[in-house]
Amino acid sequence: MAIIGEEGNGKSTLLKSLLGFCDYSKITGSIQLKGNTIGYLGQSFSKEQLHETVFDYLFLNQEEYYNKIRSLYHFLELFQLEDVILNQNMNILSGGEKVKIGILKLLLNDYDILFLDEPTNDLDIETLEWLEEFFLKTNKPIVYVSHDETLLSKTANMILHLEQIKKKTECRHTILKIDYDTYINTRMNAIIKQFKEAKLEQRKYTKQEEKLNRILQTVEYQQNTISRKDPHGAKVLKKKMHSLKSQEKKLNDWELTQIPEVEESIFFQFEKVTIPSNKIIINLDIPILKIDNKILSKDIKLNITGSTHLCIIGKNGIGKTTLLKYIYEKLKNRKDIVVGYMP
Repeated sequence: MAIIGEEGNGKSTLLKSLLGFCDYSKITGSIQLKGNTIGYLGQSFSKEQLHETVFDYLFLNQEEYYNKIRSLYHFLELFQLEDVILNQNMNILSGGEKVKIGILKLLLNDYDILFLDEPTNDLDIETLEWLEEFFLKTNKPIVYVSHDETLLSKTANMILHLEQIKKKTECRHTILKIDYDTYINTRMNAIIKQFKEAKLEQRKYTKQEEKLNRILQTVEYQQNTISRKDPHGAKVLKKKMHSLKSQEKKLNDWELTQIPEVEESIFFQFEKVTIPSNKIIINLDIPILKIDNKILSKDIKLNITGSTHLCIIGKNGIGKTTLLKYIYEKLKNRKDIVVGYMP
């Protein structure tokens, strides 16, 4: 089951609340595990975990290590990790390596049910593809939070959608046992259909209201100007007014189809910037790229001009984020350009 929704709608809070370690929320109900075990992978690791070695994070002791050694090396190969990583501290691993180690621990403990909070964050393409295959082939129930539409489209067979509507004053949830693409298409078609019906009814209502008001004003004028010598005409007008008031009541009681309530997404855009095609943005020659004493790459030469869009790709731990930070440090004090950085 995939839990989807905008940021801040409580997806992570829901996962942690179900597992009983969210101290800022209150929930009611019970979970019938019937002896099953739940494994959880959060978005981040605790300070204590980050100061552990990978070995200590994965295993309680040497005995557990030897009991799981075959599975360990199978998954290390699968994730394209060298066994030297076992001696490294968690805090020096790349974001993607941390996620891999987190998933590895779940697999080594062979939990019956998996709760995963945005598991695709920072993963390289190879591991993403493996994760998709794992979701599709495993018989374990998986509850996961994700914004990755490719993962959702390929793997989700049940959707829980959390929303905050009416300018985030009212909460709403939808849960359906269908795949993600069907859910999105069904939802969009229903919204479009309801929107059209609401607009059509509103136009019809406005037209009838305007017509009725015109007639009411005419009859009211006739009542105010009719001669006392014409009691029959006054009686006819009174009867007509009674009929119009009855029509007005029916019109006011008409329950119109409402414009569909949808969550308002955050929208922003950057100012339009024009950069001359021959302007040098990056001109770097990096003999060695390293973090602490670990050499990540050598002889990186970058020459970027104009409005080129550069994408840095590579396996987890290869130095993509380190390179990005290096470039930012070199550019941030430039006077001729303004540089923004989002970690």
